[in-house]
Amino acid sequence: MVLKTFLLTLISLMSVNFIFSQEVTTNKDNSIIFDNIVGLENTNIFNGKRYYNAYRTTANNTNFFKFTDYIKGNVIYNNQPFFDLDLKYDVTTDQLITKLTGDKGYINIELVKNKVNRFQIDKHHFINSKFLLKDSAIDLGFLELVHTSENYTFLIKRDKKVSKKLDNRQYVFTFKSDDIYYFFFEDKLYEISSYKELRKIIPDLKKDIDGFYRNNKKLLKSDEELFFVNLLKQLEYKKLNK
Repeated sequence: MVLKTFLLTLISLMSVNFIFSQEVTTNKDNSIIFDNIVGLENTNIFNGKRYYNAYRTTANNTNFFKFTDYIKGNVIYNNQPFFDLDLKYDVTTDQLITKLTGDKGYINIELVKNKVNRFQIDKHHFINSKFLLKDSAIDLGFLELVHTSENYTFLIKRDKKVSKKLDNRQYVFTFKSDDIYYFFFEDKLYEISSYKELRKIIPDLKKDIDGFYRNNKKLLKSDEELFFVNLLKQLEYKKLNK
């Protein structure tokens, strides 16, 4: 029952494109007006502790998702929407970060994780697995909703491995992507590391999966994430057009 609720919530999230329908556009305008009147500092989104980055990073070597600098994004925090916030996501600590405004803009704040229902940053949509699976002991932190259709949902846990070495008496840190893929099908959530695992999960489409693999070996090597997205799109088409 919990997982069925999970699937329905995922489909709902994607079908409404996060929370940005025409109705929500009005809510967004009202929310921004309210925040401008009372000041974001007086809302509950800044209740988290101050964030300090443990690493010295560059644009091409960072512990953050996609961007070292802040970019505008949207958050559902404690069931309340906040729009056009400065956000960045530290995948090594699984923390969503924002900053104060005005002359206190140098202060970085960790949003209280268990109050972040979901967020969007640079067109990437994330959900809090603990929020979705309320009655489950499973806590996978924030998961990116990469692809959702009527039958299949593909999610990714974004993470990076951190390594360090001593260079000229200083530690130099490097970050390497260490994402974990998840596949949701028929009320079950599976961790997958190979297309072959999909053959076991969906045995009636084994031939279609093998055929797609044979025609897309280069894509699998160059862009595994896109390989899985395209594969699930094809399987969805196949399932809907039997």
